[in-house]
Amino acid sequence: MSSLDGFLELEKHYQMDQEGGKRRILMSGEALKGCPDCRRPFRDIDRYNRVFKSVLLDELTRRFVARSASEYADLMGRLEEFESSIERGRDGLLEQFSGEKPDEARALLNNYKKKGRHIQRLIREFNISVLETEQPLTKVNDLYNAALAKRGSAEEGQSFNFDKARIQTGLTYRGKCLDAKAKWVILSDWQTISTLNSVPLSIKRSLRDSIDTEVKEAIKNTSKLREQCQEAHLHQQEVEARVYHAHFSVLSMLNDKAREVRTDATVEAAVKKKELNSLNECDKLCKEYPGTLGRLQNIVEVARRAVNGQVFYTKVTNEEEMMVIRAMAEEFLGSGHWYYCVNGHPFTVGDCGMPMELARCPECGQQIGGQDHIAAEGVRLASEFETRNNN
Repeated sequence: MSSLDGFLELEKHYQMDQEGGKRRILMSGEALKGCPDCRRPFRDIDRYNRVFKSVLLDELTRRFVARSASEYADLMGRLEEFESSIERGRDGLLEQFSGEKPDEARALLNNYKKKGRHIQRLIREFNISVLETEQPLTKVNDLYNAALAKRGSAEEGQSFNFDKARIQTGLTYRGKCLDAKAKWVILSDWQTISTLNSVPLSIKRSLRDSIDTEVKEAIKNTSKLREQCQEAHLHQQEVEARVYHAHFSVLSMLNDKAREVRTDATVEAAVKKKELNSLNECDKLCKEYPGTLGRLQNIVEVARRAVNGQVFYTKVTNEEEMMVIRAMAEEFLGSGHWYYCVNGHPFTVGDCGMPMELARCPECGQQIGGQDHIAAEGVRLASEFETRNNN
């Protein structure tokens, strides 16, 4: 029995006494080993039940990341399709406005808004699904604590401790950036409609009031998102948050003028200066990590031109960005070995599964990969994400 305990490294899952008895549950992310003779797992032996369940939990976490990456890529595609269809939909709406009474025109506008609301709802459902509270490790922790509470007391040493770094916060911030992107696409469309001479005055006022409410919330959300992404070393999402904060700030000023709200020129100049300084920070990040952030330089420049009053709206998604997102989704769905960069962001290595070339983390720009089967400095194996073949 002791030889099997050693083979399965039971001490990584339980604190053992001198007689080999299990006294305290520990946490581990090691893969489940099988019988050294027939390779079958020990899942039916109660003594090793904790080991088996730990492996299942790790596999659930890996699947969670892979599924979320795939869903994110699908949402990016849906947003791109929605954005491409806006001009056609807008033209159709304007044709319907002709000769309609105010109440009927408002009904047409509300129906028009539904498509945008639909894509926003899908994105927000995704964001809820990747919250920390929805991830496998957190759910098991909550269930374990609830079971202890039901028993009336927590026995000494009985706790479910795990590394908080294994919670995939990057998924949450990626989804929040996508939500900001969708809101920008929608609000800029409303702003365009509100400036057209063929649109009834009542509709213009309705749109401007809606923009005023939504854009204030968006400015607040993107400001908070920028701070969160900075703290999490998610440079790509930080750049996107800064860019959309600048766009929303410009939209707010334009909308105030359209609503004939009195504005202070000094305050407006200060807002523009602040946004330009923020975009300069984006430039620094793009230059520091050209391999991963270089493709964002274009959207930074578009935002700068918007702040300077040279342009208002250009398409936010492009084919290069979509290629990167699709490749990411395929990478997480594939086989191979999983690793963490120095900032805890997961990535995979295909083929033999050992690092053979250097690259940059798509999240934070830190060095990943390695050479000659040796991982780069700071890179560590994400054993809990490893694909397993327990034959």
